[in-house]
Amino acid sequence: MHPSSTRNVAIVGASSKKDRYAHMAQELLMEKGYKVIPVSARDKEILGIQTIDALNKIQGPVDTVTLYVG
Repeated sequence: MHPSSTRNVAIVGASSKKDRYAHMAQELLMEKGYKVIPVSARDKEILGIQTIDALNKIQGPVDTVTLYVG
């Protein structure tokens, strides 16, 4: 899937640990041109993008939410 225009994807459970699926997903989505919004209570920044600690703090539209839990 290739976005025709930038789409916003929130990743709940985002992780800075490279072996986590959430991290791999963020890398891939960014490579494909998506605007990623990492949601993490632990990390302040992932792959150069500042995280937020709760979904309700997202400003602006979100097209897709992905959820990664341990």
